[in-house]
This record gives sequence, C-alpha cells and structure tokens, in this order.
Amino acid sequence: MHALGDRLLDQYDIEKAEFLQIINLRPTTPPELDVIIEEMEDRFTEAQIEEMLAIVKEILGDPDEMEEDAIGGAAEGGDDGGGKAAGRDGVASA
Repeated sequence: MHALGDRLLDQYDIEKAEFLQIINLRPTTPPELDVIIEEMEDRFTEAQIEEMLAIVKEILGDPDEMEEDAIGGAAEGGDDGGGKAAGRDGVASA
C-alpha cells in the first residue's frame, strides 16, 4: 500500500480519508471515484482522474479480474467428477 500512498498522496491532493476509501473500495470507473473524492471534478481534470484509476489498477489490481480468478479457482477445485468428494482432511471418501 505504501507505493499507492506515495503515488496518490504525493502526486495528487488526495485527503487521507479519501485515500483509505480508495484502498477499501478499489474504484475502476470515474463515477466510482467521484463517490469517494469530494468535489472531484472541480479538483481534477479528466486526464488526472484516468491516471488515478490507472494507478489504482496497476498497484491493487483489477477487482473484476480477481473475482473471475476466484470464481474460476473455486470451480476447478470442486468435485473431480468421479463421484467421490474429498472431506475436510482432503481424503476422498467412497
């Protein structure tokens, strides 16, 4: 998170509370960022807004891609199709 703080807090006039919300909510679109940053359109240009979103995505990752990975991983780790389900200890039961 330090790299994100260095880039957003130093490069842009972001308040600490706004920064914390950016970390927690991980906005990916201007409207999502607008909810977090007070008077965003008065304080930043469209280019700056897009740069901030790119920085968030670069450092924190894209939450949509992470969600897809989590869903895909859960689907892959499910039933092996052999009719035997693994218990908590990972041992398949008959």
